[in-house]
Amino acid sequence: MSKSSELSDFSRYYKIVFIGMSRVGKTSIVNRLLDINPLTEYIPTIGYRYYNLDINEEDEQFYLQLWDVSGNEIYSSFLESYIKNAAFCVLIFDYNNLESQTKMVNLYPTINKYLKDSHIILVGNKAEKVKLEVPKKLKSWVEEKNQAIYPVSATKNTGVTLILQTILRVIKEDLSEEIQNSQAG
Repeated sequence: MSKSSELSDFSRYYKIVFIGMSRVGKTSIVNRLLDINPLTEYIPTIGYRYYNLDINEEDEQFYLQLWDVSGNEIYSSFLESYIKNAAFCVLIFDYNNLESQTKMVNLYPTINKYLKDSHIILVGNKAEKVKLEVPKKLKSWVEEKNQAIYPVSATKNTGVTLILQTILRVIKEDLSEEIQNSQAG
């Protein structure tokens, strides 16, 4: 029996939330994932926007709902409702903005609290302007949390597909584990 016949179609829907401070490039990264060129001028996201991305990977269909969440502080009280039921949270910082790195570190416990069974992916945007190393501000924190940072440049469209590949790899691993557990039980 194939994986797709063992799992309902509903099990193939995944909410992926993109969170970070204003101007770190969340919308540009989401646009790149959707094959839309990034905006040339900054237009802030109000509240959130979501987009559907259907992917056929190795003859399996996956439905991703990409949530681009505003980084504006006035929406921070809605964070719990935005991340509710998310399978993934992509935390984004700007390599050139120390405040965005601090914000990411400060958001991590809140996100981790609400997303116990979810996956958190750390993304450093605007990597074209820096040496690709973990920022000093984040080095000990990243090691403590055993997290990897995915360096990307939404402007140059580098590294962005690695985010999607990582998400699909983790989904497949989770599905495989789910199938094995259902067959064992």
